[in-house]
Amino acid sequence: ALDNVQSRFVLENGTKELGIPLVHGALAGFEGQLMTIFPGDPGLTMVYGKQGTQPRPSKGAEAVLGVPAPTASMVATMQVMEVIKLLLGKKGLFRKKLVHIDLETARIYTFSLE
Repeated sequence: ALDNVQSRFVLENGTKELGIPLVHGALAGFEGQLMTIFPGDPGLTMVYGKQGTQPRPSKGAEAVLGVPAPTASMVATMQVMEVIKLLLGKKGLFRKKLVHIDLETARIYTFSLE
């Protein structure tokens, strides 16, 4: 439930200090994204660039595009499945990958960030 990139970096830094993975999710409009970040991974810098270099918009994308319930449900469902896979030691994590969900076109893309 974070609405800005800087807060996401704070959360990521905290999970790295604790030595635990972070399952990142973000959404706006009919689109969402998620990725799993382990303590030694570059993490959010692979998506947003170096911490502190992002402009602070007066309104976030979610304020402009809205957040339809199905988008939030889809991203949350995928995040929960990722946590379950982590806890059970399953393979196929979205580590060093960005999953982009577009519910308007009913497509899911996975981008390698390695």
